[in-house]
Amino acid sequence: MAIQQHQRYRELDALRGLAAMLVVLFHYSWGRPENRFEFSVGNTGVDLFFIISGFVIFMSLEKAENLRQFVGNRFARLYPAYWVCVILTYILMQLYYQFNVIDYEKVHWRQLLANLSMFQHYLGMPDIDGPYWTLLVELNFYILMGVLYKLKLLRHIELWGAVACVAFLFLSWFTGHDGVKRLFAAIPVMQYFPLFFIGMLCYRLYSGSAKTPLVLSLVLLCALCQCLMFESTGRNIFLKQSTYSYAIAAYTLMFLLFAFHKLKFITVQPLLFVGKVSYPLYLTHQFICLNLLFPFFTDRLQINFYLSAFAIVLPVLIGIAAAVTYLVEVPAQKKLRAIFNKRPSN
Repeated sequence: MAIQQHQRYRELDALRGLAAMLVVLFHYSWGRPENRFEFSVGNTGVDLFFIISGFVIFMSLEKAENLRQFVGNRFARLYPAYWVCVILTYILMQLYYQFNVIDYEKVHWRQLLANLSMFQHYLGMPDIDGPYWTLLVELNFYILMGVLYKLKLLRHIELWGAVACVAFLFLSWFTGHDGVKRLFAAIPVMQYFPLFFIGMLCYRLYSGSAKTPLVLSLVLLCALCQCLMFESTGRNIFLKQSTYSYAIAAYTLMFLLFAFHKLKFITVQPLLFVGKVSYPLYLTHQFICLNLLFPFFTDRLQINFYLSAFAIVLPVLIGIAAAVTYLVEVPAQKKLRAIFNKRPSN
């Protein structure tokens, strides 16, 4: 069955927009005493991002002519916007701490350079801003998929993916052991692999390249494994396992609807727009929201929390994200992809 590209991207953009808004709303309720509604489920927005990545990366590798093209396209998608967001956040942090008389550990320029690589975890440097932790999980997944592509093992995705889910679930029961804890810290994608695998399987359903009963069974297995790995992910400090499980069930159902072309109703314009700018929005919102905008509008100007959140802060965050998207991300992707996709001359 031929895939309709335009429809695919509209639905994925809407899902990205939903995931981004969940994370933003979670941070809105984080540590603000004026907020009467704890939106802990918003913390699971990153899980929806992981499912989306599973679908998109598997689809990209299926269509890639070679590994170089895949790596180049991923670089073009991730790094230009990320560099701008990291540098912007770093500058705002320096200004913030310069004009606020508080105790803090200054962000050193070496930490900035490490963060620009996106591999700061392996360089022994902390993330400059909170959301960056998920990028390491994504990079782990990209590397894993690149290796499988090179070894021509993607054709057996259902078999090794199911084995990996069960194996990682088994390991998660022993996270109290130092060796397992270090392994999960070194390769964090292991704790979230079932989510990526859900996306991959849904691509198989969407493209009609797999047997439906088998794939549906594996999707349910993945969702169950991820819910049972809840404690090992450390998410219990933000929400209950029951809440997490309901969220994973909802995201799995949405992707199954997507796989069977039944999710068109989600492609409303606001979600599509937020989805388009979701990457810079995700990268920039936390520090700017919690340390700059909310303290200024709600604490200093005494503007109502909800009025500040939705009439001022959210438009500002989306405006910044849109500027990065259309001035940096989109032009850079076009130029870099043209370079990476250029066929070498004989």
